[in-house]
Amino acid sequence: MKIFIINEFFPKDKLGGSELQCFLIAKYLAKLGHEIFYIALNNIKNKSQYEKDDGFLVIRLNKKNEFQFLLNKYKPDLCYIRDFGYLYWLLNKIKKFDIRIVFNISNLNDTLRFPEKYHMDFSPKRLLSATIRNLYHFYNFLALRKVDKIISLSYELSEKLKQEGLINTIINDSIEKVVNPPGKFSKPTIIWVANLKSPKRPELFIELAEELKDRNVDFLMIGDIREMRYKKIVEKAQERLPNFHYLGFKPVQETTELISKSTILVHTCLPEGFGDNFIQAWMASVPTVTLGFDPDGVIERHKLGFYSKKFEQFVKDVDILLGNEVLRNKMGENARKHFLKNHDIEVNIKKFEHVFKSLINQ
Repeated sequence: MKIFIINEFFPKDKLGGSELQCFLIAKYLAKLGHEIFYIALNNIKNKSQYEKDDGFLVIRLNKKNEFQFLLNKYKPDLCYIRDFGYLYWLLNKIKKFDIRIVFNISNLNDTLRFPEKYHMDFSPKRLLSATIRNLYHFYNFLALRKVDKIISLSYELSEKLKQEGLINTIINDSIEKVVNPPGKFSKPTIIWVANLKSPKRPELFIELAEELKDRNVDFLMIGDIREMRYKKIVEKAQERLPNFHYLGFKPVQETTELISKSTILVHTCLPEGFGDNFIQAWMASVPTVTLGFDPDGVIERHKLGFYSKKFEQFVKDVDILLGNEVLRNKMGENARKHFLKNHDIEVNIKKFEHVFKSLINQ
């Protein structure tokens, strides 16, 4: 098969969950012998436009009209898209050719006619931009009805799509399996991983560190600051709390290693999709304490940690795991088993390959 994997960015330029997933799908399909092209719609750092990486070709676009040229030049059998913001635009380009289209839902907002995070602001300066954003989102939502296949990453998102009459197939997000994870930090360590912006609620992790400041525990925060108001919040926390350490952005491999060496992963984000940090922790047998989001209910159901729901309980649950090594180890074992069954890329890539082959052969 000749396949275009399409996202806005290449992960080495700007990393997010969807970029990582696209990279892994490209890498492992290439390992299976398919001809793969990773199309990055934005060359934000003016890097080399053509680059070989892990058996596939990376093509960064300097101009959007180059995409039509690539379709003509390489004539892929299938386009796999994981960027909702460009779906309507991409669909109009690809539909001119006899090319199958697969779109992968990554976020709760992708299942809604109008996004929850956009609110109409009736101040004169913002009304027009808010209206345009909502209109673009609606066009992209309508485009979902015209793709050949929709893939969803969780049961919850799948059900929301079905309520809109959109049939879809569930394939879990994945990461690469590490056979021999590194040893643990010398001190008990609580780790938080996400970009620092409002929906991720990083301030609640700082509050957790404040609540447990008398315990002999380190608190590590990893992530790129996306809203500048968090820069001052983090700086003040570092001055005030000797147990709190902000490490900034870290690439995937280093992030996975830091999570693996930690005692507990905590999660304060509002519901969005299915955080890669969950999967990274479970791969390394690290239990999870989540405040406001348990994807598909797997943390509670399979005892991979705690789903706290309220901040007071969140603090208690973290404290319980810190003080109970037997429980912590048992939840870590459950997490590893869940990862191997549901989130190992070597397992899930065969599901993608089957879906893609079925569409092309129709």
